[in-house]
Amino acid sequence: MFNLLLAVEDITNQALPEMYNTQGADLLSDFLANMIEIVFIVAVISFLFLVAWGAVQWIMSGGDKGAVQSAQSKISNAVIGLIVLFATYAILTLTGHFFNIEILESLEFDLTDLILGN
Repeated sequence: MFNLLLAVEDITNQALPEMYNTQGADLLSDFLANMIEIVFIVAVISFLFLVAWGAVQWIMSGGDKGAVQSAQSKISNAVIGLIVLFATYAILTLTGHFFNIEILESLEFDLTDLILGN
């Protein structure tokens, strides 16, 4: 009886998608990779929003030095945030390749489905 239980390698539920029929470590690594991707996408969207907001504020300033300076600081802070975001992505990717961590190696941003609507 005990040997029969050890012989079973994978128990899968046919009603669930393939994502849920994985081992615990695979599920955790997929979850963390997806969360990192979501954070990066939200950060890029917020960058675009802040740059647009700063540009509109700059246009609407009407020559007021305080408003122009506020708009410039908004845009420069957004650009600095984007640089930090890409540096973080590079560090995570290099760390994943260097230490062979699969969670970090699987970070890829395939936006073709999002753009094409597939």
